[in-house]
This record gives sequence, C-alpha cells and structure tokens, in this order.
Amino acid sequence: MQFFSFDTPALRVSGTVCLRFWYHIFGKNIGQLLVYMLSLEESQPAMFQVTESQGNEWREAVTTIENFQFLDRVGILYEFLRVKY
Repeated sequence: MQFFSFDTPALRVSGTVCLRFWYHIFGKNIGQLLVYMLSLEESQPAMFQVTESQGNEWREAVTTIENFQFLDRVGILYEFLRVKY
C-alpha cells in the first residue's frame, strides 16, 4: 500500500467556498482520492472522494461549501491511497 498527500498554503476564506481541480486516476489497484479542508477550529469530513479507476482521462472536480464559518485560515489537503504497486 502506498500513501501520498500534499496540502496548500493557508488561505483566508469566508462565505461560499468553491474548490475546482483536475485529477487523473487510471489503472489497476487504485485506492481512493480524498480532499479535505483543514482548519485549526475543527475537523471536517472529506469535501470530495473518488475510488477506483476513473478511466484514462483527466476529470474536473468542483465542490462547494455554503456559508463557510471558519474565522481562521484554512488549507486544502489532498490524500491518495494506492492499494498495490
């Protein structure tokens, strides 16, 4: 099993937050891609999740959080789990 992750620098946000990114998940033994919003105030469930191969093409992901309440800075964490290699 392999695990990869990276996060963004801290951002100041409020109100409605829209996250847009592209991903390419193709092949055997693909695990899952999870995307979280990180905050010092509280933990959040995954904003975006996809499992298994999604075909040999780039796909766009867009997710929105309404009425974002964090007063502090937040970051975005991307985690990818590969089952076998």
